[in-house]
Amino acid sequence: MQKAPLAPHSTPVSTRRYLSLRHAKHVIKAQESHGVAYVLPSGQEQLFSSEIPGLQGGDYVISATQVVHHKEDDRVLDQNPKPSEQQFHVQAPRFSLPEDAIYSKYPPPGQEANHDVLPHIVFNHATMPWENQGSLVFQGDDRNRNRVPWLALLTFTADELSNTPDQVKSFFSDSAAGKSNYRQNDTLSVTVSLKDIVQLNADLASGPRYGDTDFQDATSEKASLIFVQAKLFNDLFSAYKDDGERDTTPKPDMSRHRFLSHLRSINTQGMAVAGETEDTPKRDFGVIVSNRCAPSYFEQPTAIYVHLVSLERLEDIQPWPVPTNNASGTERRVALLALDSWVYTCLPPTGIDVKTRLENLGKNVFWMQPNLKTAPEMPDTPVKKRALQRIADGFSMVRYRSQTGEETVAFTRGPLIPVIVDKREGLQSNSGENLRIMDKEVGIMDISYSVAWQLGRTMALADRAFTTALTRVRRQITSIAQNEARVKLLRAAGRPHLSRLDLVGALPDAMGLLQKLSHCEASVIGDQQWKQPETDPVDLSYRSPGMSYFLEDELGRAASLVASTTDVRMGRNADDPPPPYNELNTPFSVDWMVVLKFVLDLYHLVNVPAHYLITDSSHVPEESIRFFIIDQNWINALVDGALSLGNHVDPQADITRAKIKDQIKEYLKDKDPRLNYEPPVPRFGFFMRSEIVTKFPDLKVEMRLDGDKSAGDPLLLRHEIISKDVMLGFFSQRPITQGVSSLTFTLPSHQQYFSVGYDFDQTHLKLQYKRICSSKGVDTSTPTPISSPIWQRDQKGTDDRPVIYKWGHTPKTDDIRLLLVDKLALDVHDTLIKEWPKQAHPEEWKEKHATAAMMGIQLNAPALQLQVKLPTLGQLPGPFPDAFPSGPLPVLSQPTMLDVAKYPEKIATQSTSSLEDRTKLPAIRQDDVVPPHYTRVVGASLLDGETPVSRTGSVSSFVRISPSPWGPLLHVTEGVPEFKYAVWPAKSPQAGSVQMLDTRQDLIFSVVRGQADDAAQFRLRSLTLWFWHHSSDKDEHGLLDDEAGYEGVSATMVSNLRFNVRIAYSRDDNRLLLRLLPRSRNRWVRVADIQELSVLLSRVKVKKYDKPTDITVTAVTEYVDALSPDVPFKIKLV
Repeated sequence: MQKAPLAPHSTPVSTRRYLSLRHAKHVIKAQESHGVAYVLPSGQEQLFSSEIPGLQGGDYVISATQVVHHKEDDRVLDQNPKPSEQQFHVQAPRFSLPEDAIYSKYPPPGQEANHDVLPHIVFNHATMPWENQGSLVFQGDDRNRNRVPWLALLTFTADELSNTPDQVKSFFSDSAAGKSNYRQNDTLSVTVSLKDIVQLNADLASGPRYGDTDFQDATSEKASLIFVQAKLFNDLFSAYKDDGERDTTPKPDMSRHRFLSHLRSINTQGMAVAGETEDTPKRDFGVIVSNRCAPSYFEQPTAIYVHLVSLERLEDIQPWPVPTNNASGTERRVALLALDSWVYTCLPPTGIDVKTRLENLGKNVFWMQPNLKTAPEMPDTPVKKRALQRIADGFSMVRYRSQTGEETVAFTRGPLIPVIVDKREGLQSNSGENLRIMDKEVGIMDISYSVAWQLGRTMALADRAFTTALTRVRRQITSIAQNEARVKLLRAAGRPHLSRLDLVGALPDAMGLLQKLSHCEASVIGDQQWKQPETDPVDLSYRSPGMSYFLEDELGRAASLVASTTDVRMGRNADDPPPPYNELNTPFSVDWMVVLKFVLDLYHLVNVPAHYLITDSSHVPEESIRFFIIDQNWINALVDGALSLGNHVDPQADITRAKIKDQIKEYLKDKDPRLNYEPPVPRFGFFMRSEIVTKFPDLKVEMRLDGDKSAGDPLLLRHEIISKDVMLGFFSQRPITQGVSSLTFTLPSHQQYFSVGYDFDQTHLKLQYKRICSSKGVDTSTPTPISSPIWQRDQKGTDDRPVIYKWGHTPKTDDIRLLLVDKLALDVHDTLIKEWPKQAHPEEWKEKHATAAMMGIQLNAPALQLQVKLPTLGQLPGPFPDAFPSGPLPVLSQPTMLDVAKYPEKIATQSTSSLEDRTKLPAIRQDDVVPPHYTRVVGASLLDGETPVSRTGSVSSFVRISPSPWGPLLHVTEGVPEFKYAVWPAKSPQAGSVQMLDTRQDLIFSVVRGQADDAAQFRLRSLTLWFWHHSSDKDEHGLLDDEAGYEGVSATMVSNLRFNVRIAYSRDDNRLLLRLLPRSRNRWVRVADIQELSVLLSRVKVKKYDKPTDITVTAVTEYVDALSPDVPFKIKLV
């Protein structure tokens, strides 16, 4: 999924574990800054009516005057100093926006919304709405608080913007060079050359007036225009009286747009996209809201076109009002500069709204497993019960090919499971094969942990930095440990050995010893003077018995040193092992830093493909929330597979890998004194799959704790949108007595949609004025609105309030659909001043003027919440208590409970047997099967059942071919499967002949099954191809050269790996046999599963004859209960 733009001046995340790292850094920073950690508490926001940048776009002149005073009498030396002036230009976006300017849009492009929704756009740059001046006319009393933005958001239906290609061309004058190519795109805007913006046909179109100097800020040579009906343009930009009639003004009125833009400062904790930064989770957004909604009379979903237009220079359009038709009666248009546009679908008034979607989502909360409401139609047997139990435990069935070549099924599941399993320590493997578990009740293999091991190894191989660092860490640990172990071994053997420190310490006595040697009398004469007693050398190799006595402990100490930090930790004794590196201190080894980061990413399942997390689509259905437990054994297998690389010294035990994993465990148990909690790892989590995620990607996730669990520990460890409509969350605590007890999903404040009113249709509009205050610490959580006015379409309103909404020009039309937000703002402001004193709160609203921040709160729809209560440890796995969406947040009104259907009282899920019990099954013994690429040449008398004799007589070459276990074979002459045979060189397939060359060549013995299906039920036990090795006494020609014989490497199957091929010699040493044997444990394969059985015989020296010669090859097929007759065929030597 495409990520939202990064906040300006923020640090991009270096790992998907940024939440826990950010939490730790902020805790440390709070201690250093005496408790000041965040600007905004979690769950709160600040609204500002405007935020003007230091300088808005435009031309400026800076003037400086220097006044010089005399040092003694302070006289001014120059009475008329000449000022120095410097002109400069501030560049700001005007005709296009930067690529990262927009953070989000609502409704999202292509999504659905109700007719009462006022679309809005959120800017990543908080000051974007005020980068330019939107109005040079407005000078109201509230200008210091409210500024007219230079951008406005307008909505249209297709009939309001659609124009034919000929009409589009007619809107431009003849001087517009590219008018012949101009046409509307999917959003009904027209992309034109920048200079053609002012090349309009004045008789048919009006537009903003730009000069040549205005284009110096352009960053693109193209711009987009929309052509609005002149009548509609007059309706949208006219001033209105209190009775809803147009007021007379000399220019278009832009003043109401000052209430449609504001700045929001929020705390992004618990948000998947906005909070994706390693800096303080505080972000500022600029927001612009539309004051025009969709029609309410549609009975079918309808496309609504939203355009972000520029208000610059619109006040200069003359004449005003714009004439709706020209002299010939043709309808005129007004060209507006569109900087962004999108399309959404408006639902009819009976459509599903956000509240209903949350309610439906709350009814579908379950564990991450298939919801088996009805069992499959099959007899009620123990196998069925066991299979259903496995599925309920989160397993899926996948196609699996065993080592013997059979295609069967296997159980598998990922790390996210609906049950609790016992954790197994010391899990280590060299291939992952010994991690498979056979379910004896159903006879199906569980390959979950084997798959995890292979995935970890594959991910490690794909990361060059990690594999390089791991190899260096292994070498560093091994080198340090070997040196220390050698020293101890030499000392234990009584051999003198001085370390560097010992050598330096002995230097003061060295000179004295040398002087004594020069003055002593020789006690040994001649050659005996230099003779030393004989001693056996000490084996200091890695695998020596003496080294093994010391090496394991030294490997542990070396690993502890490599994984440590160079920082000094207070409160530790000198004899204590060094504290581990924890990403918040300085590492002893930079390579260990890379290894630890990769391993911790694996603990958080970073970069693990989605199909390993969700092994079956039924586990996470649409419009659902699914919870899961994280299987630590699966994680351990994943990590073990990754750490298995780089093992160059110990292919069996791999003690170094075990010591590296011990240091990872030490890291996970170590408490940094500054944090006072152990490094968190994911143990529990959820998937949310819903349209809610698509519309609100920053859906806020909050956790509630019970018991004495410290609130300072990080709980939410990973929070991402992994697909357009799927949200993932990992927590450090499982739902236990003193852990996470409930989760709350809240609509994000900056993406929370805006609405005309809570009850709105073609006949009336009802609003609820919220209890907005301007003082801190005031409780506004009372759900009762401060006022609930109603406007009927056919009358002015209640209590002589001004008209705030224009439906249409006539009582039956809906063509204006304009919210007079300036009238509404004044009415809300007056109501707050009037009503707060009546409730004994006279000072709650102190603002002298209506503000955009006030309207930002008033127009916001209620911030709905969905609360899910989690079961405790004794209930896992089990049903979820009632989940319910609640009403608005306290800043708006008191949350209210909504009726939601209860979940099933009982979920048919039980914990499986412990992993320890399941892994104590007896080993599955398999017959020795020679790998297909390393075939041994053996003796075999295949046709008469005699014991084979090796051609070389080597004992290691003997292979006994046992008689048929199915009793005597019946010779069948009719109805047997048909095979087609041929032989040709590997370099020239289908050649039809074999050349008699001086060099060795590879031959392919082609065996292809015929098309007859009548014999498909036969079960093939073996197929033998034999030919004369040398020329026989029966005048049969031999294939191989008499002197060279066969000295090739092996025979291999060309493509059918269901069979092995063995080379053997007959007892008289004159026939060479190629015997094809199934790899199946049944020792047979159905003929229906066989397409070909071709064999490659390598490095054959073909015998040379004086003329072309035919060599006879005989094929013998043996079935389970039948033996077919011999089938001879010819090889033509040329």
